[in-house]
Amino acid sequence: PEGPAEKAGIKVGDEIISVNDVYALNLSNRRLFEMLQGEAGTKVKISLSRKGVVMNKEIERRLLVNELAYK
Repeated sequence: PEGPAEKAGIKVGDEIISVNDVYALNLSNRRLFEMLQGEAGTKVKISLSRKGVVMNKEIERRLLVNELAYK
């Protein structure tokens, strides 16, 4: 909740087409996750499809804490 993707308007069900202009539809989830990671404060460009409409988003990375790990 309230992570970088949500702030950028990305929703559950959106399909990531590319990350930083690299085609991503044929990538494994692990590889896609690796491409999205980076130093907090840097930005990543994502093209995605929502119900057939292609959108471009820029997301600022930040440090995420998994709160479930502390319960």
